[in-house]
Amino acid sequence: MPWDQQRYEALRLELIDRNEARVDNVYLDTLGIPTVGFGVALTARQRDRSMRVDQEHVDALADVLNLDPARREQLNALLSDYSKVQNRHIDERFRNLGAFQRSQFGQEAQEVLGPTTNTRHEGPNGAFYSWDVLTDRQSPLQLSLTHEQSLELFQRIAPVYESRLNRILQRADCPAEALSEEQRAALYSMTYHGATGKANRVAEPIGEYWRGEISEEQLQTELRRAVHDPNFPQRSANELELLQNIERRPVRETDAPEHPQQGLDNATPANSTGGARPVDDLPPQGEQERRRMIGDDRHRNDEALPRENPTAFTTGDPDLDKLAAALFADDEAAISRVSAQIEQSPQVQSFEQWGRGLVAAQQREELQQEPAPQQGPAMRM
Repeated sequence: MPWDQQRYEALRLELIDRNEARVDNVYLDTLGIPTVGFGVALTARQRDRSMRVDQEHVDALADVLNLDPARREQLNALLSDYSKVQNRHIDERFRNLGAFQRSQFGQEAQEVLGPTTNTRHEGPNGAFYSWDVLTDRQSPLQLSLTHEQSLELFQRIAPVYESRLNRILQRADCPAEALSEEQRAALYSMTYHGATGKANRVAEPIGEYWRGEISEEQLQTELRRAVHDPNFPQRSANELELLQNIERRPVRETDAPEHPQQGLDNATPANSTGGARPVDDLPPQGEQERRRMIGDDRHRNDEALPRENPTAFTTGDPDLDKLAAALFADDEAAISRVSAQIEQSPQVQSFEQWGRGLVAAQQREELQQEPAPQQGPAMRM
């Protein structure tokens, strides 16, 4: 089936909403991390486990809220002071707001952010509560978002996590085309929540299945094992539900061809185990269909994403038009955003994987055509 970018983005948002739930103001999670919208953290853990302001997320929030320079500076100062409080209470977790408010952590937090209130919400998984900050009259700064602003904030930061996910897929040797829209949404959820090791462990067997190295039954077993996280059982269950929608892998030959060495257009020769070599190493036979799919995807993406200047350039490629318009306008934010969108597109990842396979196939063919070295007397050292 052709890749459906719009369907993928809808699944991605739906899963994040199920796992995080949307809160249209700043709140603290059970670790005291200030969060907003669809689980967008405003401070982030560093490699040394210390907490620091996530400047990219804070800037995106300020942009979405259209904060003036004075309020931007105030927000950054508050979060900087609060990150110092967090670093005095690393990994402290609280089961309810009362316990947090009575703790030293909670008291110091309220000195910086003002009162913390318990607010009931209705989400995809039923009712839930959030520990809201920066919403009370006594708060040093009051912030709130509309549903549309929370959605815009999520979409602004999504390309960053898509790029991280692409790097995980590359390390796991899992081609982008091996994923269904559901599976990529599940892997995005893991990446979004910082569970990059878990995402890597899930992507590896998906790549192995795609190459024909394991069966579907083995894949399902590996997915259940890799996705389970006892600290977040509901999140794990939601992700596993999507991971079970497996992309059908290409049909591979089961018998060796009669003339295996007559060029790349023939079927691949049998490997040492008696089976056919995976066709990933060769150019795909349905190249015209692939190009049609890419054209369809680009058309959908062009409708979903506004152009910065649709009339300034007409290269015939929607993505290049957007990038050219951003370069013409000298808009660094737009250049960065469009470049990230192009980089994370499944089509770019697919062609990268195809190119690597083609080079590998050509190298093997050259090795097979080289004459065997003549045996001579052993060299003495």
